[in-house]
Amino acid sequence: MHSDIAKHLNFFRTEVKNLYSEIKAWVSETNLRCEESTITINEKNSGEYQINRLTLLTKEESTKIAEIEPIGAWVIGANGRIDIKGIHDRIIIVHLNEGEPSINSTIIHAISHSETHKRPFFKGIDEDGWYWIEHKLSSKGHKLTAELFFDILSDISDYECQ
Repeated sequence: MHSDIAKHLNFFRTEVKNLYSEIKAWVSETNLRCEESTITINEKNSGEYQINRLTLLTKEESTKIAEIEPIGAWVIGANGRIDIKGIHDRIIIVHLNEGEPSINSTIIHAISHSETHKRPFFKGIDEDGWYWIEHKLSSKGHKLTAELFFDILSDISDYECQ
């Protein structure tokens, strides 16, 4: 495997693992528990690789509430994608770098003078991390926090953590 491909895949795996650690901490005070299982992803850039999926279950009945499943490390405009799949719906979160993705535009005023401007595609990408992109008029990115995570669980599974 080419070193750049291996480096990106290791970065993706590390960021997924870090996210799982955060989610485990968030749900530790609720009536949910987490289980990890290994899945195989096959991507054109890397071929097959193993990574873990995180399943959220109720502590008492072991009812599945949601699965947090990595989809790919190679996503246009992002460093990777994870789907949070609930009983009724799914949402997509992507790993973004601060201010990215963006587009550069150059305005040429004269032969020797031009201005280049960087314009981000989404508002709110203020630091590196996992984001849910609001697909309304604003196209705003929301950093995945405990509060947003539990709002997402409520939306996709009609489940309120206690």
